[in-house]
Amino acid sequence: MRTAIFRWKAIVPLALFLVLLVATWSLWGDLWLRAGIQAGGTAALGARVELKRAHLGLKRLRLNFRPGLTRVFCLSAFSRRRE
Repeated sequence: MRTAIFRWKAIVPLALFLVLLVATWSLWGDLWLRAGIQAGGTAALGARVELKRAHLGLKRLRLNFRPGLTRVFCLSAFSRRRE
């Protein structure tokens, strides 16, 4: 008995899973990326980080983002004023 190279019963579920994964990423990936960059930047810097847009281009493997900064406050760690 010869062993098969592909398990054909697994190809259809795998293809459906990949289509679902790509569709989910294309709809929500940029939003999740922006939220992750904002949360990570805020945790690392200790100041609020805002982005207008974050986009991960899979065709050319580029990460583009636009800062959404409208005003900047430089405060010391012991300042009473908080934004």
